[in-house]
Amino acid sequence: MTFFCARRWRLPASILLVASLPLHAGDTVVELQPQWMAVMSHEQLVYDQIATSSEPAALRLPDGGEVTVTATTHEIVLRRYAADGNVVQSRVAMIEYGRFDVVLRATPAYDAFYVLAGGAQSEAQLLRFDADLTSEWSLRLPDASTCQREGACLRLEVLDDGSAVATRASVAMHVDSEGEIRWSRNVDSRTRFLGSDLAVTADTIWFATSGSDASDESSATLTRLDFDGVPLSSEVSSCQGCGGVELNDLDASGDGGMFVVGNRGGRGFLQRYDAGGNPLSWSASDEAHGYWRFGRDGDGAAYVLAGDMMQGYLVKRVDIDSGATLWSAPADDFVARQAGVATIRRTPSGVVAAALDAAGAPLWDQPLTVSDGGGFPVWSQPAYMANEVELLVRDLASSDDPCATYPRFVRIDDAGATTRFPLPCRSVPQPIEIDGLDARAGIGVLANTPAQLVALTPDGDQRWQVEACPWCNGYWGASVWLAAALSADGGAWAVRWDVPSSPQPDGRTRVQRIDASGTPVFDIASTAAGASNAQFRVLPGADDVVVLRGGGARVLTWQRIGEDGSDRGSQQHAIPDDHYLLRGAHRLSDGGTSALTEGYGDCGVGCPPFYTTVLRLAADGALLWRYQFPELYAPELTAALAADGRAAAVLPATPYTDGALRLRTIDADGNAGDDVSLTEVDLYVRSLHLLAAPDGGWLLSTYADDGQVSYWLLDGGGHVRVERRNGPFAYLLQATAAGFLASEPIGADSLGAVLLDPATLATSARPYRGSGDWPSRWFLLDDGSLYGAIWLPQRGGYQAVARFSAPGTAPSDVIFRYGMD
Repeated sequence: MTFFCARRWRLPASILLVASLPLHAGDTVVELQPQWMAVMSHEQLVYDQIATSSEPAALRLPDGGEVTVTATTHEIVLRRYAADGNVVQSRVAMIEYGRFDVVLRATPAYDAFYVLAGGAQSEAQLLRFDADLTSEWSLRLPDASTCQREGACLRLEVLDDGSAVATRASVAMHVDSEGEIRWSRNVDSRTRFLGSDLAVTADTIWFATSGSDASDESSATLTRLDFDGVPLSSEVSSCQGCGGVELNDLDASGDGGMFVVGNRGGRGFLQRYDAGGNPLSWSASDEAHGYWRFGRDGDGAAYVLAGDMMQGYLVKRVDIDSGATLWSAPADDFVARQAGVATIRRTPSGVVAAALDAAGAPLWDQPLTVSDGGGFPVWSQPAYMANEVELLVRDLASSDDPCATYPRFVRIDDAGATTRFPLPCRSVPQPIEIDGLDARAGIGVLANTPAQLVALTPDGDQRWQVEACPWCNGYWGASVWLAAALSADGGAWAVRWDVPSSPQPDGRTRVQRIDASGTPVFDIASTAAGASNAQFRVLPGADDVVVLRGGGARVLTWQRIGEDGSDRGSQQHAIPDDHYLLRGAHRLSDGGTSALTEGYGDCGVGCPPFYTTVLRLAADGALLWRYQFPELYAPELTAALAADGRAAAVLPATPYTDGALRLRTIDADGNAGDDVSLTEVDLYVRSLHLLAAPDGGWLLSTYADDGQVSYWLLDGGGHVRVERRNGPFAYLLQATAAGFLASEPIGADSLGAVLLDPATLATSARPYRGSGDWPSRWFLLDDGSLYGAIWLPQRGGYQAVARFSAPGTAPSDVIFRYGMD
């Protein structure tokens, strides 16, 4: 959720310099340390996707389980499934590159797993994991060349001794099980590659590379190496003016030889080699499309994936000797089965898996997803193991299930029966930003975060916690808390926004009552719509709550709800501004409400006037009176609202007069007093902030053209009781019997809380700030209890609620309950 904060004026650059000025000589500032801190975190779903790869993303284990690999932007996620589909282990490993391709392989004994990951224009990273998916080591496969196709340049094979041969583009590397590099070789000096492939026979490494030179016409190289990296043979295929040559897939023939498919001059070809690398046969397609993949079923029948993006793709059964096409069928992917193939194809209704026998006759089809598209693959390369087709599938259909788009592992047996493993939702502790605090003496503090409301006692114990979306199972965003306030019994009232979804396209906003034990008692529809930046104020009374919704175009919404859940009415009141801030609101002793609004805008020449408006509403929400201050451009008017319904504004000096600011007060009945010329305040200055003091006076800060910031404590008649010149700049936040709470800049983009002594206006204390805070996230009580939301530099990105005691007040006897770690 976005914290919404706007002001009517821009902070002059000179004020930022004033913020670093030294304190007055003789000032004593207490550095307050927290008595306890409670770190705010939330279990949140982290989404991974099917990685780009021309290799299967799943490996069948001897016990019937499975290991799968998926990816996030900078992570790979390994999951080990039991045979019943439950995830028994999962591991996350960081990858140094953004969007990357992935290859997964297992050792012959299945006691370790290798993952090769790398991007199209980056080095590759080879990782090894033990049987429990614990990382053993990681190393880089350097290569500065560019791969022009996703998933086409990374290859990985594991040898019988558990070592691995990994390739990226034209670089091959042999690494032993301990992560030691046995050898590395670059077999092609070019720097731009369309793809490569790798296959291993009993004693030979076959490595195919396809790239382009300065003429942009591609050629291909088939290299044979022994297990020591010594070249055995190399064959270059090219054809000037024919459109180029590519080698796309290698498949061992079982007798030490190799099948190779590719494209030559835009036509697919199938070539067979013996164990010595000698060509045995070559055949070309009679159609103008390339061959991309090759496979043989259990009976030895040969199949190729043919086509292109413009014409579409086909699976073709070809004669293994002549290359003649025996039959073809539409397919975007395929895997050979015991007899025939299984295909994956896109259809208008989604992605479908189908099986064909060796004669091309259809056996069955199964829908995999009801949608297709998005920036990540929808399915992984299918594999065929133990008479079942296996693959990962991602469903992009609209769903309110937060786990619906996770890659799901699917098995389809030879009869077409489909087993869908459970969706592997993954949650991790995530920091959550505290949007605001509310506190009551003797009860504690309420932290309002988008996902949670957390109530803490004065001693730092958690009183209760309520999720905005209990059914989400760690998914953040389906419902959020927009505002909340503690009630006198230790419970709370809160505004919850259920964001738009398929069952509720417009979303909904509810006012929820939570009792002292943290149990939601009821919720009732809000008469004002929620939004990510909506301004709600929650004002509990003795047996009810008033909820104000500000910020709407020219409307302030008032709603009152009883303790028993009864709707006690709602009202809408006109506000003269298209955009405004709800600067202040109070419940009054007679059950009524007062509110202060401040118009704003972002415009240049021709900007309309902005209004500052005070409203006094009766207990039933009816308008008792309204006072609108003069039409002035920001930032020429500063206003404040007192807890007893009074209001005041400091107006600029009248033109061609003595240059004194003017104070105008509004009593609780809406009567405006005569303007008082603030001659005891410096002349020719601008007002910055105004705050109602607890004794009926007003605290004013001003800014002079020379950058000097000064503070003035005024009585009700505008006379200066206390002054402080040349002080550090600070936002005035709150006034209580314990002092004035303000927030001063820390550097260029953060703020830190300070306390001002009510007798001298000197800075009396600076609470521990961590790495900064925001103005709305501090709360000072009359008894000196100070609660703040601070960023923890020790735990990057995390915030904590901290409790302090103002100087001169009795501290809590609970010290460092949560420590500073």
